Amino acid sequence: VKVIDYLGNIAVVQRKDLAEAVAEFCKARAALTVAAPGKRPGLNSVYVADTARQLNEFAKSFTGTAVADLLKHHIDAFICSHTKISAKSRNHLRSTIRMFLGWCVRRDYLAANHRLLEADGLRKEPLDNAPIDFYRPNELRSLLENSSGSMRAVIALQALGGLRLQEALRLTWQDVFGIPGHIEVSSSKSKTRQRRLVEICTSLAAWIQPFQG
Repeated sequence: VKVIDYLGNIAVVQRKDLAEAVAEFCKARAALTVAAPGKRPGLNSVYVADTARQLNEFAKSFTGTAVADLLKHHIDAFICSHTKISAKSRNHLRSTIRMFLGWCVRRDYLAANHRLLEADGLRKEPLDNAPIDFYRPNELRSLLENSSGSMRAVIALQALGGLRLQEALRLTWQDVFGIPGHIEVSSSKSKTRQRRLVEICTSLAAWIQPFQG
């Protein structure tokens, strides 16, 4: 039984340098940021670049280490070295490492029965319950009045239309003005990949009207 367990969990694992595995992982994800004509990319390029930055830092922390040789204390030490960032940012870092370790298992660089996810460093931290702040009307007006061109439209679409930044950046003027009284966020441009219509309120209409036509 022990021999069978060994063959099933250990013998299939390939020894892969951590830095090489990270490079391979990042290259595969970078390919998903390129969209086919008329399609939306599978992954956001900013998100992929941030993931690559985190993992490259992780790999440099343990130069010469194979993925299969990673231990819980490696994970703990890396997370503990990021005390100057917020708890939310550390949780994002933890998610990135967990995602990478899962990919390593699928690539046979890490045994399926590894226990790295049990590391204390990968435990999700509770976030601070600080109140969420917001722009006051005079602050928003100042932002709009001191911006110009497409930037002004993007700010107005977010603040007065409730669009997410990446959704606003994906829109064309046809999306904004094609349906009277509404902005069309198609499934290919929506974060949730579901089409929706955003009502244009009076204030939003006033700020985007100069761009019509």
